Amino acid sequence: MASRPSLAAGARACAAGLALVVALLVLLPAGPARAEAVVVTLNSGQTLTGEKVRETDAQLVLRDEAGRTRTLAKSDIASVAPRLSPQQEYAQRSAQLAPEDLDGRWTLAYEMHERGANDLALRELEALARRFPQGENARHDRIYFLLQTVRNEIARSQPRDRGEDAAAAESRRTTGSQAPAVVGNRVLTPAEPQRLSRDQINLLKVWELPIDLENARVTVRVSRDVLEKVLEDYQRELPQEYRGRRGRADFLRLRGWQHAQMLFDLEARPYYGDIEVIRGPETLQTFQNRIHPGHVLRYFAPRFASGQTGLFLFGPGPGASPESVAMSNFLILSQAEAAGGRFIDRDNPAQSLLVQWSLPREVADIPAPQVPAWAPAFDSLDDPECQNLIRWIGALYAPMPDYGIDYAVPVYKQQAPPAGPSPPGN
Repeated sequence: MASRPSLAAGARACAAGLALVVALLVLLPAGPARAEAVVVTLNSGQTLTGEKVRETDAQLVLRDEAGRTRTLAKSDIASVAPRLSPQQEYAQRSAQLAPEDLDGRWTLAYEMHERGANDLALRELEALARRFPQGENARHDRIYFLLQTVRNEIARSQPRDRGEDAAAAESRRTTGSQAPAVVGNRVLTPAEPQRLSRDQINLLKVWELPIDLENARVTVRVSRDVLEKVLEDYQRELPQEYRGRRGRADFLRLRGWQHAQMLFDLEARPYYGDIEVIRGPETLQTFQNRIHPGHVLRYFAPRFASGQTGLFLFGPGPGASPESVAMSNFLILSQAEAAGGRFIDRDNPAQSLLVQWSLPREVADIPAPQVPAWAPAFDSLDDPECQNLIRWIGALYAPMPDYGIDYAVPVYKQQAPPAGPSPPGN
């Protein structure tokens, strides 16, 4: 019978095993190093922030805050310095700013929001809101747009009260949302800022369906009840093979995209809203999943959606589906105009204000207006991300269709000045 090892032998074995584990740990490859956050100052004076991906004798590869990787020549770099943590940066910069410095403090709040430090952004924005009340000056409205965005993100990150039912949550979400947004001599009436309904979103998708439905990656359907009505209303316009009892049966057996195509061929506009778009079109999916959360909400809206430009855009909020916010903003950007052009110009995609106002002013045909915290999103029209945006606009249905949607695009409007006292003698 084998005997149990002695205590000393066990200790020796344990020590040997520990030494082996340590040796293996030394030999194992180290895990990925945490990317170093840096501030890069170029010889031109431009400052870039991001994570240092890798560095060679000749180049520095930087991943910026938008997730883009940029390769910089060392000869173009004036300096590289470690970036402070959000808390350190906030404390340092806040101490250097005067309490009444609206532009500087709004920029600080926005950059804290961009870095994910919403608690610091909220602290700064609430202080700004107390100092600069809404309705006194058109420059103040950006405080409240960003403040609502930050509050919404904080709310989404926190679990809902267990005792709060869905109705209470909806009531809390809408409380105060019906008050007019007054900005200087501009006013947004409470009846206007409504997101698109589900039926309106579907009709928007119908009109943006590509010409080639057969080969497009879309899924649509039309209910049998609607098809029966179409057969009755358009019996004279139907192709001969779909007339009569057998023809009607053949028509009903067609695939969803064929039913939709037939409605388009018949120009049966009253029934376009009855085409249910289950998947697609690709252009709107790209907008909702990539362009809207990235370029529109993170870059464009915080800078340009204001009484200063007249552009109103919806921000994300509790209870608002990403689709309803994205499609409402898509319709607004498709129809709204500003001095210089359209925000989405389907006839000349590169001239869209979504593109032009995102370029350095010295290279843009339509330079961005003077708004606080402005910085170009793209280096030039040749920037790969800029080209992606231009290609997306070029892929939209052109010319822009009349969607047939009864929707008042919300915009900041001039508020009539209050009537003064009648002059003497009248």
